[in-house]
Amino acid sequence: MKKIFLIAFILVLNLQSFAGWKKAMLRIKHEMGRSISVTIDGRKFDKIARSITVGDLTPGFHRIKIF
Repeated sequence: MKKIFLIAFILVLNLQSFAGWKKAMLRIKHEMGRSISVTIDGRKFDKIARSITVGDLTPGFHRIKIF
């Protein structure tokens, strides 16, 4: 019986630790107000503007190119 409660307790702790992970968001803004274009991990974003916001990024390292 103690083993069942211990396993259930460990599973509940694991679920809570993963509940906080969310998608990341990146906002890029040119300081002088010039238009920019962004490529992240080889995916080009067609929007050319002074400020670009990219959502739905996975947390971690990314390759970013700004033109």
